[in-house]
Amino acid sequence: MDFDCVRETNPLLPEKPHIDRLILHKFVFLSPFDTLYKYDALTYQDMFLPIVMTAWVVDNNLKVIDRAKSRCSKQ
Repeated sequence: MDFDCVRETNPLLPEKPHIDRLILHKFVFLSPFDTLYKYDALTYQDMFLPIVMTAWVVDNNLKVIDRAKSRCSKQ
């Protein structure tokens, strides 16, 4: 969120979330997967979709940053 033209699109977060809020959000929503996986309640097949979706989000975020570097100003 270093650029003035970048906004958070997750409806559960504010437009410009603070880093603490982002970390808390990730912890709350991802810790159940970790707990279930530790107890062998989830298999690799169960985790495939969350892994692919996370990879897609990371890829999208990197593309947004690249576009913002050329089109926006830093805050």
